[in-house]
Formats: sequence, C-alpha cells, structure tokens
Amino acid sequence: LNNEARRPAIVGEIKRGVWALLSESSYAITTNETPDEVVARLSKFIDGDDGLYVITLRGPWAGSGPAETLAWLRAGLPMNRA
Repeated sequence: LNNEARRPAIVGEIKRGVWALLSESSYAITTNETPDEVVARLSKFIDGDDGLYVITLRGPWAGSGPAETLAWLRAGLPMNRA
C-alpha cells in the first residue's frame, strides 16, 4: 500500500480479523477465505497506485523482525515440509 496513512479503510478492514504487520505496508492475516475472496473484499479499498497480492503462507519459513510478528508467524503458520 502506498501512503498507508491515507488508507485507514483498508487497514481497518485488515485489522477486523487476526493479523500481523510484516512490513510497513505488508500484512499477514488468518482467514478461512480463499485468496480470491480476500482480493474481492479488499480491492474496493485500493486505487491505481496500489497493488494487492494475496498469497497462501505456510512453512517452512524463516525471517527476522519484531518479536511479536515472529511469535504470530510461529503460532499461526503450518510448518509442512512437503
């Protein structure tokens, strides 16, 4: 999201569920929705300057960053090795 400070509606929509902030404008969410359903729900909040990618996350994974984000990822992402 470009200029996230001006995009409180999409951020509010994301934060209605279970979420973690991955970077300044990247979020991970927990949902039972399909990626297409998430795109349909969130796309009404973006404009031509923004991009929206919905990717199914699963392990294994590695990363570094804020402790609360790492804890969220450890607790919420399956660690399938296949």
